[in-house]
Amino acid sequence: MMIMNESDLSRVDLNLLVTFTVLMQERHVTRTGGILKVSQAAVSASLRRLRRMLDDELFVRSRDGMVPTPKALEIAPRIKLALGELSRVLDSEPGFDPTLSSKAFTIAMSDDIEAHTLPLILQELERRQLKMTVIIRQANRHTIEGQLADGSTDLAIAAVPQMGGSYHQEQLFSSTYACVFDSARLGIPAPISLENYLSLRHLLVSFDGRRGLIDDLLEARGLGRAVAGSTSHFAGTITSLKAADVVVSLPRHAAAAIAEAANVTLSELPIPSPLFTVSMVWPLQREADPAHNWLRNFIRSILNPQ
Repeated sequence: MMIMNESDLSRVDLNLLVTFTVLMQERHVTRTGGILKVSQAAVSASLRRLRRMLDDELFVRSRDGMVPTPKALEIAPRIKLALGELSRVLDSEPGFDPTLSSKAFTIAMSDDIEAHTLPLILQELERRQLKMTVIIRQANRHTIEGQLADGSTDLAIAAVPQMGGSYHQEQLFSSTYACVFDSARLGIPAPISLENYLSLRHLLVSFDGRRGLIDDLLEARGLGRAVAGSTSHFAGTITSLKAADVVVSLPRHAAAAIAEAANVTLSELPIPSPLFTVSMVWPLQREADPAHNWLRNFIRSILNPQ
C-alpha cells in the first residue's frame, strides 16, 4: 500500500506510522511510550528506523520537547489519513471473525447516550446472531480520557470537545434538547407551550443536583422554573414521570427513548436549545486492531449509517 510518495513507505511497519502519529501529537518520547505502552527505547528505535527510511531527522530535540521538521509536518496529515482509511477495511481481515467470537467489548458513555444506544446495539447483535457481549461503563466528559488511557475501556461515545492528542474522534450524530411529560395525566398536549412548561414543576437531571442547561437558557430570557426534585441519572426519571405531575428536559435522543419506555409524551422545548455532537472516541494505538476495527464499524452501522 503506498501511503506517501516515498517508495520506501510502501513496506513500512504499520506500528512505525502509529508511533510517528503519537509522537507528532505529544512531541515527547517518554509520553509517547506511555501512551503506546512501550519503552522509551522502543520509541527511539522506531524513530531511528523512520529517519533512515525517509532520510530526514523528522523530530529535533529542544527544551520544549521534540520539534517536528518541515518534512514531518508535511507528511503527518497524510499518514493520519492513511491510518484512518486503513481502519475502515481491516474488519474484513482474517484476524477477527465476529460470527465466531464471544469477545466482550467495553464502551464508556453517559446514561442519556446509553438509553438511546444500548437498545440499538442489543437489537443488532440479536439480528446478526452474534455471541459477543457489550459492557457499558458510566462516564462523562471529565472521565472518558482516563477510562480510555488506562486500557479498561475499548471505546467511548460522548458529547465531548475535540480531544486530539492520542485519540481519534469521529462524529456519529447530532442532537438537541426536548422534554417529556405525561400528557394524559396532566391534560397538556404536545408540543408544550411556554406557559404550560413554566407552570409545571420540573424534575432536574444534573450532575451537581442544583442547576442545569435549561436554567441557563431560561435565565437568559429573564425566566425561571420551579424544580420539584433532582437526580444525577436519566433512568431515574422514568418512574417519576408516571407518579408525579412533573416535566423533564433532557437531550432529545434520551427523551425519545424514555418517552417510549415510560409511555409518556415527547415534546420539543418551547425555547430554542443548542445543537451538540455525539462522537466516537478511541485510542490511537487501537487503530490497527482488527477486533476494534470491527467494533467501530458496528457502531457506525447503527448510529451513523451511510
